[in-house]
Amino acid sequence: MLMRLLALIILSFLFAGCVVSATEEGIAVRVIDKQNDYICNYVREVTGYGTASAMIQIKNRAAKAGANAVRVNYADYIANEAGSPIVIAEALNCEFED
Repeated sequence: MLMRLLALIILSFLFAGCVVSATEEGIAVRVIDKQNDYICNYVREVTGYGTASAMIQIKNRAAKAGANAVRVNYADYIANEAGSPIVIAEALNCEFED
C-alpha cells in the first residue's frame, strides 16, 4: 500500500498542473504506516485531491486540525478524464520519542 502511494505521488509530481504549497505546519506532519507503532489519538479524516498536491493537502489539513501525523487509508485515482489522484487519511495526534 505504501509503495503504491509513493508511486502515485511521484507520478503526480511528473504531471503537475496546479500545485498547492506546503505550509510550515504541514511540512512538520509525519506520515506513519502503522498507528499501532505509536500512541495516537484520532483527530479527524482528511482528504486531498489533484495532481501533485494530494499529500500536501492532507498534511496541511491535518496540521490545521491540530494533528502531528497522518495515516493513509486510501489512495487511488478519481474516475474522471483527468485521472486525478485522491488520498484519504486519518489525522492523528501521536507521541513520538524523538
